[in-house]
Amino acid sequence: MSAMMCLPCQGIAIATSGLQAHSSLVHEGFVRPTEKHRENHREDRYRCSCCHTLWVRETDRWGMDLGFRLAPVQTGARPRFIYTETPARMAEKRIYQVPAG
Repeated sequence: MSAMMCLPCQGIAIATSGLQAHSSLVHEGFVRPTEKHRENHREDRYRCSCCHTLWVRETDRWGMDLGFRLAPVQTGARPRFIYTETPARMAEKRIYQVPAG
């Protein structure tokens, strides 16, 4: 996974209505926000297949396009790649020697 945005993602003008998604943006569905004054909005979720950047495109309750913005980081979200120790490794005792002195 790259730590940098690809050039098409860098070219997206934030919060500009009427922009089309570039060819690498994959639509991952939509959600309806539950925050006050945003009850009837729609957030379409996109992920770039090239740089894995997460984007949100919001439409307000009257159908007006509010443009793309970067998706917020969710607190408590599980990372995609998790390092787990195998049971055999967990059973090993680790002994550390400290020099006397």
